[in-house]
Amino acid sequence: MKRIGGIGIMLMMTICLFVYFSFEESQSFEGFPIPKSAELTNKKVNFEEYDWKPASEENGLPLRYLAIIKLWVGI
Repeated sequence: MKRIGGIGIMLMMTICLFVYFSFEESQSFEGFPIPKSAELTNKKVNFEEYDWKPASEENGLPLRYLAIIKLWVGI
């Protein structure tokens, strides 16, 4: 039984690390997470626009990204 619990903990840690390392910090907005798969399409002085497939105008941002923002920024 302890072995199953240990495997479960390792699996959760691996998933958390994978999610954490799939984002990088914005160069313009210090401390804000940007998905590594997002493509910068427009940049101005106080504005960055990205194209990222999981986000859409109809459905907004995915819940996992909203959770990463709260965890990363510490709100």
